[in-house]
Amino acid sequence: MKAVRAHRGRGFYAPRYSPSVLKLLRIIGVPYLRYAEGVAGIRTEGMERLYQAYRAFQKKETRLIILFRHVAKEDAPVLVSLFSRELPRWCRRESLSLEQPAFAHFLYGKDVLNWAGAGARWLFPRIGAIPVQNARVDRDSQRMIRETLLEGRFPLCFAPERQVTYHSFRTSALSGGTATFAAWTCKDLRSRGDVRPVQILPISLTYLPSGGIEENCWKLLRRLNGELGRRGELGGDLDRELLSAAAALADFMEASYSAEYPGLIDFSQTLPLQERFDRLLDGILRCAEAAFGWEGEGAPLERIFKIRYRIMESLYREDVDPSTLSSLERSRADYQAHTAALLKRHEETADVLEYVHIDYLEHPGPLRRLEFVLNLLDVLNRMRGGNIDSRYSPPKKQACISIGEPLSLTEAPNRKEQAALSKAISRVYADLGRDLERSISTLL
Repeated sequence: MKAVRAHRGRGFYAPRYSPSVLKLLRIIGVPYLRYAEGVAGIRTEGMERLYQAYRAFQKKETRLIILFRHVAKEDAPVLVSLFSRELPRWCRRESLSLEQPAFAHFLYGKDVLNWAGAGARWLFPRIGAIPVQNARVDRDSQRMIRETLLEGRFPLCFAPERQVTYHSFRTSALSGGTATFAAWTCKDLRSRGDVRPVQILPISLTYLPSGGIEENCWKLLRRLNGELGRRGELGGDLDRELLSAAAALADFMEASYSAEYPGLIDFSQTLPLQERFDRLLDGILRCAEAAFGWEGEGAPLERIFKIRYRIMESLYREDVDPSTLSSLERSRADYQAHTAALLKRHEETADVLEYVHIDYLEHPGPLRRLEFVLNLLDVLNRMRGGNIDSRYSPPKKQACISIGEPLSLTEAPNRKEQAALSKAISRVYADLGRDLERSISTLL
C-alpha cells in the first residue's frame, strides 16, 4: 500500500451561486449523464406537481423543500438535469413558463471536497450546494441551511435517508433533519410575520438497464459466481440462484474475517442467511471500532457514520495543519492517517452490507433482483478496497423519476408532530415505490 500522509482538511466551502455555471451545466449535463454516469434518458411521472411546486415557490407563495430517495450514485446529476433541463422542456411542451431558472440548493457530504478533486471544489459552491456532516452539529452548515430555507434563491434539496441506500423500493429510516428544517422555516417565517406555508415535495428514483432486467440479473450472477470461484451452469429459478450466491458470499466473508481476525466473530453457529449477514456487519464494525478503542453501540448506520468521520478526521485534519508539526508530531499524524486508510476498507464494506436484505426478494419484481445482485457484487468490490466510484452500474440505463404529492405545513411542528411528519413522508415514499414498480411492469 502506498504510504499515506495526513493532509490539511478543506474546511467549510460556503456556497456562492453563479448563473453562468448553471448555464454551463445545462450544456454539458446530457453528455455527462450519458458518458460519465451511463444514463441514456430520463422518464418522469408527476412533472405537473414539480412545476406547480416551483411556480408557487417562485411566486413567493411558499417555501419549498425537495426530498429525494437516494438509490444510486447517479441521483444528483439526474436531478440536476431534471430541474435545469427536463422541467423547462416540459414547460415549453405544455405552453407554460417559470419566472426564473429552476434549480436547487443541494446538500452534500462535507468530506467530499477533501478527496473529490479540484473540479468538485470549484463546481459545488458555484451551484449553491451546501456541505453538511451527518449526525454532527456544524454551525456553519446549520446557519447556511437556515438562511437558504428562509431566503434561498432555490428550494433546498437533499436525501432524508442521509446517504445512498441502493434500494428503489425500500425506504430506510428518515433522519430527523427534514422535520427540523421544516420547523426552522415555519418558525423563522412567523417571526417575520410571514404566513407562507412550507411545502415538502418527495421524489423517488430508480433505473432501468438496457437489454432487459432479468437478462442483466443472470449476467451479473455469472460474474458474481466467477469472482467467488463457483463453477457450474446457472438456470432455473432466479431467486434460488440469488440466495445460493448470497450464501456463498457469506461463506467467503466469514472465512476471510475469521482468518484475518480470529476470535472476533463466532462462526460456529448455524444461522439463517440474514442473521449471518447481520453478524458479519456487526463484526466488521467492531474491527474498526476496536482499532479506535471504542465499544460499538447504536444502529449500524450511526456506527458507520462515526467510523467514517473518524477516518476522515485522521486523513484530513481540521484541528491542525500537518505541515506545521514537528517531525515527531508529523510522524504520529501520518501513522494515524495510515491506520485510518487501512480501516477504510471495513467502513466501505459495512456501508453496503447494511443494505443487503434477504426479505427484499419476498416481493415480486425483477428490478429488486437486479438491485440485490448489484449489492452482492459491490460487497466484493468494497472488500477489495473499492468504493462507490468503482461500484458496477449497468450502462445505457434509463432514470425513472416519480414525483409525489407535496405535504404542506403552516405552523412549526412540535416534537410529536415532527415524528408524524416523518411517518407521512415515509408513507408517500411507499406509495411512490409501488407506483414505480407498477409503471415498470408496464414497460417490460
